[in-house]
Amino acid sequence: MNILTSHRFTQISLVVGDFLGVLAGYRLAWAIYFQFGIRYEDVGEAAPSFEFYMAIALVILPLYWLLFKLHGLYRFRLNLSLLEVLPQIFSAITEASLMLLALTIFIFPPTHYSRNVIVISWVCVIFSVSLLRLLIYMLQKSGRRHGRYAKNTLVLGAGT
Repeated sequence: MNILTSHRFTQISLVVGDFLGVLAGYRLAWAIYFQFGIRYEDVGEAAPSFEFYMAIALVILPLYWLLFKLHGLYRFRLNLSLLEVLPQIFSAITEASLMLLALTIFIFPPTHYSRNVIVISWVCVIFSVSLLRLLIYMLQKSGRRHGRYAKNTLVLGAGT
């Protein structure tokens, strides 16, 4: 695997991991709110289905990708550290959650889409994306340690 391919593989693995993290965060938020009884209001209507919330999560995935890209989360880094990218992850997910909250206020009536799920998903998505990024970084560090992403280099000269 040449170095260009390994950079592409790294970027693709981060994008896929982030998408899975966002979807897992929305799934966890829905479960916390509807299945574990955190919901404290009863509006007399049936709660929107899981498929409805996941469809919205799928629709906003490009927004997450765009914000992650704008925050520099897909740039190549030699030093893979979650602590270095955690502020950018937090900012990008916070911006996406605020945009989604603003959109749902104008698109859906209050009884059709719970804003509480968005707030819970904000925390869950930060947690799940960070956890998946940590796993990806650990796998990449292990690969680098075993020479998977190494490229043969010839160094000429004796130095100073």
